[in-house]
Amino acid sequence: MTMKSRIDVYKELFNELNLNHNKRILQFSDLYKEYKSFYEYASVYDASHSSFFYVTGKDALDFLHRISTNDLINQLDYSSRITLLLNEKGRIIDKIKILKFPDHLILIGSPDNKEKIYRWIERYAVMDDIKVSVKDGSYLYLKILGKKKDVFVTLLFGDQLKEMEDYKIYKYISDQFQCWIYRDEIFPDHVGYEIFCDEIYSESLLYYINSNLNIFNCQFIGCNAYEIIRIEQGEPLFPNELNDSFNPYDVNLIKYVSFTKGCYIGQEVIARLDTYEKVKFNFSGFKLEKDYDFFDKIIYKKDGTIAGELTSKTYSPGLKSIVGLGIYNKKLYKNELDFLYVKQSDELIKLEIINLPMIKL
Repeated sequence: MTMKSRIDVYKELFNELNLNHNKRILQFSDLYKEYKSFYEYASVYDASHSSFFYVTGKDALDFLHRISTNDLINQLDYSSRITLLLNEKGRIIDKIKILKFPDHLILIGSPDNKEKIYRWIERYAVMDDIKVSVKDGSYLYLKILGKKKDVFVTLLFGDQLKEMEDYKIYKYISDQFQCWIYRDEIFPDHVGYEIFCDEIYSESLLYYINSNLNIFNCQFIGCNAYEIIRIEQGEPLFPNELNDSFNPYDVNLIKYVSFTKGCYIGQEVIARLDTYEKVKFNFSGFKLEKDYDFFDKIIYKKDGTIAGELTSKTYSPGLKSIVGLGIYNKKLYKNELDFLYVKQSDELIKLEIINLPMIKL
């Protein structure tokens, strides 16, 4: 029997499935229904369009330890860890997740960034015993997140995974499929579950999850709902916030930088920022007075002084407002009574700074 692709499965299950030209799932059903499931129930987000790399070689972990920001040298088998790739100026190339298995690593990077990640690794892997293969379309990669995520995962996988340790990868085997599952940070203040399996099991796993959705009013959510939620929760994304204009301090990712491990690419710049307290920007949420065309992303003070940059924006159903993410200069904005603005032509549109996450579960 021919195995169905995950997209074919979704087309069968969801009559309102909305795909873009890259076969990214924009919506499964009603946008607000999907959005609401995160804050009231639980959501399943298909992130299989991420960048995947299969890495082998005796130097693989040591090499990644040397070129990225986090301490990986003592990472245990069957565990997940997040690290950053920076350039020599300490600017961000990507935020990647490393899944460590006894004889290989799986690297998960941002969607649409595989070429840059691959070139960066190849650039430095000259004398090391490491082999990196791009694995497009080889895996099903799901994120289970939202208010009742723990209850939903227990329903799916039983009490054997009820007491999961964070960052530890567990194997689940059923009559129909097998997969890896682990608890990890999905948004800055929100730990969820990630499910990872080979493509051959995707059909059975998706049918199984879908058959259990209605018990807790859970929903599959597409990229449109996920984008709203990740902005409200303050999660940086490539290329909006994860790019070579920003360092880890700028976009609130400094917790993935080890200050005890020694050298990594960009380490000298980050160390100077820390030692001499030269961190200029705060990463924040913003509430906009009204929508605008987003052509000019610069944030201004009323006198025209450049004070920051708006990096993402969307409409928030929860706040009933246009909201965004961005950075602002701490020295230029000291008085809360002094407003910040974006421009559309000559019109100034007022911004209100909102602490992240904008909406708490």
